[in-house]
Amino acid sequence: MGVLYKLVIFANTLHSYIKFFLDFQRMIFYKTYYFLSVYLLFMIASFVNPVFANINKSDSSIVYNDVLYNEVDNLPLSFFDNKNIPEGIKTECKYALEHFPELASVSIEFKYRSSKFTMQTLPKLSFLYRKRSKRQYTIIVNNNAKFYTGMDYNELSQKAKIGWIGHELSHIVDFQERNVLGIIRVGIYYGKSKFRRRLERKVDDLTIQHGLGEELFDGVDYMLNSSAASENYRKNFVLHYLSLKEIKSRINERKAKRANKFSKINVPK
Repeated sequence: MGVLYKLVIFANTLHSYIKFFLDFQRMIFYKTYYFLSVYLLFMIASFVNPVFANINKSDSSIVYNDVLYNEVDNLPLSFFDNKNIPEGIKTECKYALEHFPELASVSIEFKYRSSKFTMQTLPKLSFLYRKRSKRQYTIIVNNNAKFYTGMDYNELSQKAKIGWIGHELSHIVDFQERNVLGIIRVGIYYGKSKFRRRLERKVDDLTIQHGLGEELFDGVDYMLNSSAASENYRKNFVLHYLSLKEIKSRINERKAKRANKFSKINVPK
């Protein structure tokens, strides 16, 4: 009787362990499926994020280049320890990053890849479980414009590249302000015009507030008035992004605020 009782207890315990293992395995499967599904939705939504297309090189890029090399020489090397930047765009990326000190500790990888658009920013899948301070981002730089609708990044003027990179870095600033559900919400609702307009105008404004308004203006002005961008693309841009008038107005507002701030600092007592 004692042996039979022990066998029954053992069988029940074994059954409980097996049930727990199967339930745990099922939970892991569904959580993984959920995370992958959410990330896939985010990827699909962010894939339709065209930012400043069809901007060509300008004659002023050489002069601008000289200014850049002089200014980025003074940046601390530690600022870029967690930034993976390919050769050929380091100068523009470093110059733009200098305007985003809050991203110093954020891991960012700039990656050349065929893309539907010239550039786009995506959080890596690990954002689902990493702390906000440990999130990682990828900024895709299109290097194959023949098959896809986006332009080859190398066709852009240097000034436009910096404005473009600034816009993408501003997307990261926006992502960093959001919790996990907030980032997922961007992926789900970006396809809705009202949500996209509010987001992209906010990101444009962040770019201006970080001191890259002139670069932003330069790219938008060329795209709207001189590029070969389609009429549909221009209408879409006008609908969702800041206008040239708004960009210029906000640049002037920022300059006025900064001038007023420094004048107060320098006023003798």
